[in-house]
Amino acid sequence: MSPIAPFAVMAGWGADRLLGEPPTAVHPVALFGSAMTRLEQHLYGDDRWRGVVYTAIGAGVGAAVGFLARKSAGPLVSTVVVSGFAMAGKMLESESRRVAQALDDGDLVEARQRVGMLVGRRTDELGESDIARAVIESLAENTTDAVIATMFWATIAGATGAASHRCINTMDAMVGHHNPRFERFGWASARLDDLANWLPARLTTGAVIIARPRRDIPPRMADSWRRRSLRRSDFSSVARTSTTARSMTEACSEVESNQSAQTSNERLCSLDKLLWRLWRSPLQRTSSKDSLFVAGLDVIAAE
Repeated sequence: MSPIAPFAVMAGWGADRLLGEPPTAVHPVALFGSAMTRLEQHLYGDDRWRGVVYTAIGAGVGAAVGFLARKSAGPLVSTVVVSGFAMAGKMLESESRRVAQALDDGDLVEARQRVGMLVGRRTDELGESDIARAVIESLAENTTDAVIATMFWATIAGATGAASHRCINTMDAMVGHHNPRFERFGWASARLDDLANWLPARLTTGAVIIARPRRDIPPRMADSWRRRSLRRSDFSSVARTSTTARSMTEACSEVESNQSAQTSNERLCSLDKLLWRLWRSPLQRTSSKDSLFVAGLDVIAAE
């Protein structure tokens, strides 16, 4: 790791905050996604080995782009440029605030349309609390994937690390799903993404717990979210397949049961227990990083 890497990464973060996302037609991540879609059409087969080849090619493209950027522009400039393109923090904040404003205005139609920009599922029947939760879950996942993990890998490996991680994460978003088409083909992409985000996800959760973001959450969104927080049923779909999610649900239930009797110091102890469970949890393919982060957010929201 270069001594100047953290400064270059912060400059890339600043570029993202200042400039936001470039047009889709020229966005490197969008161009990569289009290329990988064409590769999938030619390479697809219902087995893991084809998925391994697909994942290796995509990760190799990311590493090659980062390496060439470093060679052509130098370590400092290449890290600033590549990490700036790879991050999406400003877009996440902007879209989330638009949903929050729609909820504050009581405009569910607008809120459903806006939240559809953040999640990959139907939103036309979501209620107020479902919309609020969808935004929080999307922020939980994408703050890790599109901000913290990019900064982490850019700091460790410069432009090569940032570009490789963005390609890995993009492949996971494209094929890393539990469905008949991608259960086997997407296995390698999902596992590699889990591995790449294992430490950044835990760093993100710890930072959120320390920062206590509830102070900045719009009132209507916070109220809708709080009504649904700390319910075991909220995690039931993940808990059926994820040991990690089950342990986090138990941690949340423990906090809930002691909520009325807790002093500030006792609540901090509960948050410490939550963070400890997070750190010692095993790697799971069921996007445990998302459920961990959301569980941490739910505990904070209930304070």
